[in-house]
Amino acid sequence: MIELVIESAPPSLNRLMRYHWRKRVKVMDQWRRLIWAARCQVSGSPMVPLKKARITVERRSPGQLDKDNLYGSMKVVLDGLKSQQFIKDDSPDHIELTVTQIRGKARTTIQVESIS
Repeated sequence: MIELVIESAPPSLNRLMRYHWRKRVKVMDQWRRLIWAARCQVSGSPMVPLKKARITVERRSPGQLDKDNLYGSMKVVLDGLKSQQFIKDDSPDHIELTVTQIRGKARTTIQVESIS
């Protein structure tokens, strides 16, 4: 299992969809870089994408999101994991996703583990 810690919380789906397309692209790129930087901090990250992975994300932020916004906010995280080749694809055939949220200072903890 690999654990990535990012000292930021992804924007909610509502916020992400209201951004101008250029700002949305910048946010997506920012999360790709954050995941890359977090990957550089851990040892044992896979060199090839996992064909099937269990991804557990804990999102900390001052406010609480409803369930659809919470899972929708993971788009930037999953796209970042895919671009950094942690996972082969973000479809249900390739990942099992669990997302929780806690009130607190903005922080995202991502755990990625291979499953059969």
